[in-house]
Amino acid sequence: MQVKDKDERKPNVKSLRRRVIAVVLVIAVIVGLAWLREYLREKEARKDRSTGGYARMVSDSNPLLEQFRKDHSGRNVILACSDDINADDKMDLVVIVKGKKSSDQNQTIVMVSDGMGYFYTDPVPAPKENQKIKFTNIDKDDDKEVMITGDKNGQVGYALFKVRGKKFRDLYGENMKDCC
Repeated sequence: MQVKDKDERKPNVKSLRRRVIAVVLVIAVIVGLAWLREYLREKEARKDRSTGGYARMVSDSNPLLEQFRKDHSGRNVILACSDDINADDKMDLVVIVKGKKSSDQNQTIVMVSDGMGYFYTDPVPAPKENQKIKFTNIDKDDDKEVMITGDKNGQVGYALFKVRGKKFRDLYGENMKDCC
């Protein structure tokens, strides 16, 4: 049996040291990513609490909003919020627009993905002032309900909607006729 001298063993120690450093770095990255995920989750929860759970307006550069504006040129968008409301892993867009004339009612139109593109629901009346949109899953099925609230001259109303087929159906509401 041949005995290795001290110099022949050094590369093995260096190799072992590199492996230990690599393992420590991998563990540090995993811990850092877990911390980042938790931080982002908490940040999103804080944002929801700061808005009362209501959705925020999408940016003007949102591709769905840009497409909506092309398809509905001349319509003044009051509020546009996005979420996956039909559980197809694609974002949908709920838009509240001003009536075509100043005397017309505001309207809500939904841009819904259908797997082959997008379709628009028929417009439904929307509140005149202080419009808010909230996405929720009250019945705990796959798709989400959309709560729209607002007021007109101090008369507050809300309605709960759901996309059924190609229609935006009013499931329940209170005082919407007074605030639209």
